[in-house]
Amino acid sequence: MLRIEGVVSELERLERGPALTVYLRTDAFGGAAADPRGELHTVLELLRRSLGAGTGETHAPAFEIEAEALAERMGAVPLGSRGVALFSCSRRLLFHAVPLDLPLHSAAYWGDRFELAPLRSALDRAERVLVLLVDECQARFIRVMWGELEEAQPLLAAPPAPANGLPAGAPLSLQAHVGRVAEAVRHLTQSKRVDRILAGGDAGAMTLLRELMPGELTQRLEVCPELPADASAERVLQCALELLWRTHRERDDRLVEELLQAAARGQAAVGPGAVAEALASGDVGRLVVPEGLHLLGGECSACGLLAPVLTPVCLACGAPLRLVGDLVERMEERVAGAGGEVEEVGGQAAAVLAEHQGMGAFLRGSALATAGR
Repeated sequence: MLRIEGVVSELERLERGPALTVYLRTDAFGGAAADPRGELHTVLELLRRSLGAGTGETHAPAFEIEAEALAERMGAVPLGSRGVALFSCSRRLLFHAVPLDLPLHSAAYWGDRFELAPLRSALDRAERVLVLLVDECQARFIRVMWGELEEAQPLLAAPPAPANGLPAGAPLSLQAHVGRVAEAVRHLTQSKRVDRILAGGDAGAMTLLRELMPGELTQRLEVCPELPADASAERVLQCALELLWRTHRERDDRLVEELLQAAARGQAAVGPGAVAEALASGDVGRLVVPEGLHLLGGECSACGLLAPVLTPVCLACGAPLRLVGDLVERMEERVAGAGGEVEEVGGQAAAVLAEHQGMGAFLRGSALATAGR
């Protein structure tokens, strides 16, 4: 089991709190890491105000103790490329910091249980890579997700010596050995989620693996000739992350191409104004924005309409507009709150999107509005 999977399982078993949950996004402002201490102060202050407006008198002392303890820990908290999830319950001496490699909105929650829904959603979207390293002697199986590795017991090409001290059996032929490896991979992918398979090691074994791997698994398989069978954990992680980065960029390119094609058919909105109109009517099923995009805008104090262009009053109802410092974040919150999906793209896909008014959204009812990754 990967560490993060164990953490989630432990948090789910927590008896009644009080429990403080904080999600911090640290890749703001076009990719420059935000100050996690400042971000923590902001979300805790917002939570403090909401508690004071409700039943905060009961929870305030315990909350303040938990918030102070969390602030003191921030200096040693490991950050992911996109943020961190923090779970603190001092009464039970429990604290976990989970680095995030997918964007989640900064927010804080206080109650008898940890707020795990955002983390579960991120885990559902995170891809798992099975790294398979094979030579004539053995096969290694390593699962990778979010910078974590889990290595299973290796599969040996020769049966081990029995307990009575007799010699081990004769080594299997390479073809027989790789056949056992392919069958082991099939069983592993049935018992645990595997999105991509990255194989390295002996060149002959890789050729046989492509021939013997079940057909549905070869579509997930990519061979890395530069990855040796005895690769270190650091080398395995590097190659797996490079594979994920490349496949994510390829996926981003396809997504933006599909968005523009959908827009030409009238099934998608392109540009902040068109997306805001679609949001107002509840038509957005899937929002697509470049990573790190931030826009100023306005929000109607009466009907909640979002406006990419600041005007004194709302064009829909005439009520005053208030300034929104990050219109994109507010749009993402609206889409997620309505059960839609938010996709942030980078690389060439972000550049292409910038040439077409910077953002877009698949409309509900289109085939790609709720298409998975």
